[in-house]
Amino acid sequence: MRTAFRHSIRSTLIFFIAILTLCACERRCQQLPEQPFQSVSDTEWRLVRSTARGDEGLDAFNFYILKLDQAMTIEIYYVRNNRRDPEPTYYGSYYVPSEGVIIAELQTAQSSGAQSVQYQFDLSNRLYLYAGGATMEFYPFEGIVKPDNLCTF
Repeated sequence: MRTAFRHSIRSTLIFFIAILTLCACERRCQQLPEQPFQSVSDTEWRLVRSTARGDEGLDAFNFYILKLDQAMTIEIYYVRNNRRDPEPTYYGSYYVPSEGVIIAELQTAQSSGAQSVQYQFDLSNRLYLYAGGATMEFYPFEGIVKPDNLCTF
């Protein structure tokens, strides 16, 4: 009886240690700021999650950076293996016609004209963009992640 009780306590203790260890192993690449941002142009944004077609290969080392500046220009850079492309993948202009809406006129270096894209957005300590049924989640860009840093966003 006493042995069964000890075995039960030991099994329970091992179970809780395993759960705590698994929870502690998931390291975050960065902490989000506590204060919400006031404007989409307050920082550059790192795309961390997306349901848009073509964004399946996002990870800590391959991602997009979104830059919306106060002069209402937009630039989207691709970072491949921690190297930021020198030229933007997409660029153009944007405006905010109403609260929670961004309209961007985007083009690539190879395109002859701009394409208009309308996004709904939510801004807090991160940025969410919604367009065409896709959701894109952005964190403030704080730099690249070191190659040996096994973390998640």
